[in-house]
Parts: sequence; structure tokens; C-alpha cells
Amino acid sequence: KAALALPRGGAIQPSASYAADSDGRLGANWALLWLRPSTPLDVLRPILLVFEANPKSIRCTDGLTEIELDQPGRRIIAVRPWADRRLTMADDRKDLIERVTMWSRAARAVPINYMTVTQIRSPGVSTDEISVETVGSGPTLSQTVVYDYLRTSDEWSTEPLMLAPLPALAVYAQSTGYDGLVVEGSDQVAQLHDGGVAGGYFAKVGVDRVSYAYSIEPWPRAVGVTAGRLHMAGERGVALMAALGANSLRTAHTWSPATETDRMLQFDSSRHPATLAASGGLAYVHSLVENPDDRSSFRGRAFELHVQALARHYEIAGRRAEAMPFDQVRFDLIDSPVAPSRAAYRQGLQTITQSLRAVDRRHLLYVRPAGAEATAAALGEMEPTGDPLTLYGFRDTSLALATPNTRWPSATADIGDVCRSWWPAIAFSIRNQVGLHCSAFGDFGPSAGDSQSQAILLNDLFALFDQFGMHAHYDAPRRLYRIQHDGGLRTTHAARAFADNCRDREYNVCYRSRSKAPDASAVAEIEQPVEE
Repeated sequence: KAALALPRGGAIQPSASYAADSDGRLGANWALLWLRPSTPLDVLRPILLVFEANPKSIRCTDGLTEIELDQPGRRIIAVRPWADRRLTMADDRKDLIERVTMWSRAARAVPINYMTVTQIRSPGVSTDEISVETVGSGPTLSQTVVYDYLRTSDEWSTEPLMLAPLPALAVYAQSTGYDGLVVEGSDQVAQLHDGGVAGGYFAKVGVDRVSYAYSIEPWPRAVGVTAGRLHMAGERGVALMAALGANSLRTAHTWSPATETDRMLQFDSSRHPATLAASGGLAYVHSLVENPDDRSSFRGRAFELHVQALARHYEIAGRRAEAMPFDQVRFDLIDSPVAPSRAAYRQGLQTITQSLRAVDRRHLLYVRPAGAEATAAALGEMEPTGDPLTLYGFRDTSLALATPNTRWPSATADIGDVCRSWWPAIAFSIRNQVGLHCSAFGDFGPSAGDSQSQAILLNDLFALFDQFGMHAHYDAPRRLYRIQHDGGLRTTHAARAFADNCRDREYNVCYRSRSKAPDASAVAEIEQPVEE
């Protein structure tokens, strides 16, 4: 049974029930329901009911609160005025009335839609200047979020109060000390609620927009495909991948200390994937997959020896690649790493990184958590290596559709589920201020046919890559094209979706305006609130 608290004479007073005929009109547009906790550890979370018209009666019985209205169809808006604070009716009534009054006014202007305007404040450094010692700053983006409100009136002539919330991920970045994040008018942004998606609820009071700025990575994003074997990276394969709009070719070489061959490292060979990729306008990503036959020996001291062999391998590779342009080659250190423990793997990554950095100080590295799955959840538990030119990856091929009749979105799964499953990686990126790499997605096999749902799913994934600035490599590019009986190739729905998203390099649009910063007056103009 809820307890009832009502506004009377500018104060808040407990009441057993309310009847307009006997108690008169409410002193304001609200009533507060105090839900009694079922155990001593439960948090008191009252519900604030905000009315458009004075209710006829409010009765609280066991398990049920009944509200009777004289005018059916008038709105009642329910608000949680706080989430975690253990306020009681015995607490400071002034604090209670101020908080309740604020939310009762905010309920007259509820943000129901928004528009985000993104501008490039500064272009960032040239990639020619990037090295481990001087990473430099990337493009600075200005975000202005303009809200649209459901505005209503009530019988008390309550003055509406607009709140312009700071987006949840900006709140998370602010709470984790994200360098370079600037919230404009930060002295006007206050925490109004202790519950939120990724932290407290922060908002500007009395305006319809909030602006903030931050810098992104100084290097353009790699969006490409993975060729599982060397023969797939021939001239024809590179041409087909470039036709998709990709800018990166990731080759996964099967490798072990016993089978290491110099041909993997011959960057100057005319047939090497690095040379072929460059001829097609693609960056070459050198990646090693441990030989499955050797994995049983990668334990304890054997793992240390394996790391030493990898360190020698990347020392040679780095020496041969150090003169190459920044955008032409990257190193994806171990594709499916196996390690005896998380600590051993982190130490192994640092050893390999140090060996490579001794000879190559300027090319990007990709790493991922240990284990073949390397999920977003596993990345959330990883620790950064400390190398400033390293991006952190995860895999997600679970999103491949099972049959030609599998639909996306469906009644049980949509882009929201992807966001929730990727949240550990997104939080890792913000918390540690590092870039993300989705090292495997897609892999739409023949069993899924060539359904339109594949294109819809890819569109959703590309939207998330764009939203969080992820580098991304589609797995198994041979399934983006279908071989006809006459030997010709037919593009699939997935291939067309890939090309549509990558056309004209729109996924690197933030890196286009490096020569000239936007007009400062235009930035100032968009940050002004709309006059009623």
C-alpha cells in the first residue's frame, strides 16, 4: 500500500487519501506516491503523478492506487523524481518540495524527439605527422543536440520547464575524465537525477539544446574485408574488394614458429598482398592466425617461446614496413590468440608491441582479447597495452542470418540488442580513450541465401560503426559475390549494401575538411536557442 503526499500551502503533507469534494482543489498539479519498501534494503522510489486536471479522488489500497478523473482523457504523467537517494518524509521538506516542483514543471515540456547537428571545428593533424611520440589531435567535432517537446498546459497554469539532457555517452565520458571533452556552458549543466543510462541525468535547464565538443582519432577509418588465405588476395580479389568501396584488405595468414616463411614478409614483392592491396587503393593489414595444430602446446613456458617467435616475426615485418606511408599498412598482431591467462596474454602483447615499435614507430596496430571468440564482453575486461597507436577489437559473427527466411529485425532481435551486447566494448573505448575495431562481422554463408534481410542487418551494423568511429572488416568476402554457372559473378544484397555505405568514402567524411576550419559564426549561430 502506497502512502500519499499532497501539495498544501506550498508545502508537502502526508494524507491517507484525497477527495476533491471534501479536501478541495490540490495546491499544485501533482501528488506523490510513496512506495513502502518490502525489505529494509529496498530503495525508496516514489512516483510523482503530474495532472492536467484536478483529480476527483485518489485512494491507496493494498497493491493498488486508484485515481478518478472528472474529465476522462486528460493526461497523467508519471515521473521518478529520484532513483537512489533514500529520502523519507522525515527529510528536509524544502529539498523535497523544490525537487518535486521542478519535475512537475518539467512534465509540462517532455522531450520526445531530437536532432543532432555535427560540425567539424578543426581538421586535425596530417597523417604524415603521426608517430608513437607525436600522435597529435584528430578532427574536433561539435555536437549540438536540439530537442522537441510535448508541451501541455494544466488547470494550475504551471509554467513549463524545458530540460535539455546531455546525452548518456557524453555523461559517461565526462564521468570517466575523457580528455578534450568540452561541454559548452558547463556551469549551466547540472545533475538533476541520480539515475541514468550510463551515469547521472545531467541537463541544461530552461533551454532546448545542449552543445559539446571532443576530438576523434587523427587517422581515417579502415572499413574493408578479410581475405582468409593468400590466394584470395590476388589481383582479381583486390579489384572486387575495391569495387565494394572498401579501403582496407586484411589477410589472415596461418602461422606458427615451425612454418614461418619469408614470403609473408616480402613487402617489396610484386605478388605480395601488400603490393596488390596498394595497387587497388587498399591498405594492407598484416594479421597472423595461430596454426590450430600448434595450439595445444601454447601453454606456460611454450606460450612465452611462442611470443618470442612472434616478436621476432614482427620485428622483421616492422623493419620492412617502416618506410611505407601511414595509411598503406597496419598490423593486426594475433587473430585468434590462445594464452594460459589474461595476465600472460597482456604481457605477451606488450612484448610483441615493444619489439615492433623498436623499428616501426608510425603504423597502426590492432589487438583483441584472448580466445577465438574475442567478444565485446571479453574486450570490456581487457587492459590497454599503453601503445598510443593501438586500436582494440572484437568479433561478432553471431549476427549472420541462419536461413533465407530469417528476418532482420525480428520480433525478438533488433539493433537495440546489438547495442546492448556491444556496450562493454563501447564503454571500454570511452573509458580508456582508445579506438575500436570490429575485426569480424557478416560472414553471410550460402545457408542464408541472398535475402534482403542481410542488407538491412548490414545497414544497422554500418550505422553503429559510423556512430562510434569503428574500424571494421567484413569476414569471408567470397560470400559477398555469387559464382554463376557460367563462371561469372553476381553481386549479393550484402555486397550492394556494403557498397552503398562505403560509396564516396562517406564513412570518413569527418576527415575531408582538413584544409579549412568551419566558419566560427556558423557554429555560434546554431548554438543559439530557438525563440518561442
